[in-house]
Amino acid sequence: MDDLVLSRKEASEAVQDCGWRFLLGTVRTSVPVDSSARAVALAADAVAVCGDHADGHLRIDVRPDRVVFTLQSVDQAAVTARDVELARRISSAAAAAGRGARRGVCGAG
Repeated sequence: MDDLVLSRKEASEAVQDCGWRFLLGTVRTSVPVDSSARAVALAADAVAVCGDHADGHLRIDVRPDRVVFTLQSVDQAAVTARDVELARRISSAAAAAGRGARRGVCGAG
């Protein structure tokens, strides 16, 4: 089930409620931060909640004003059900840290 490849529509609908967007075969979000230290801490939290799946799914772009998270299965070269689950985990971790995805600017930069 976790390796189930999702269509563009399925992936988009599955993550839109948690601030993520389907973009170029990936799901992506941007989380605003106010310092590089907070950006790195949030990135570390994301890796922690993804656990062993981080290396095969998660890409992180850390900047002083935001962290851009991108999920796609490296093995499948597509968005899978596992990516959707990881997106939800990352969103929960960001919310717990007092941060949330900025709607409409996912992947901006």
